[in-house]
Amino acid sequence: MNNRDWEYIETRLLAPCVPASDAHERLRGHTITPELAEQANRLMYAMQMFTDTCRDIRKELASAKG
Repeated sequence: MNNRDWEYIETRLLAPCVPASDAHERLRGHTITPELAEQANRLMYAMQMFTDTCRDIRKELASAKG
């Protein structure tokens, strides 16, 4: 893999949820019902799980790269 591809992948794996994070923030700002609060909580949990997975993959790629 060339350096340009590696840097592109690494950058994306470091911040995979920026748009979803923005959506979460706006949703949290409008939590006038328990249902909206629950949706915001579910989104936050999903983002955290996805971010953790991306970080794990990044570490594995870095180890393989050397």
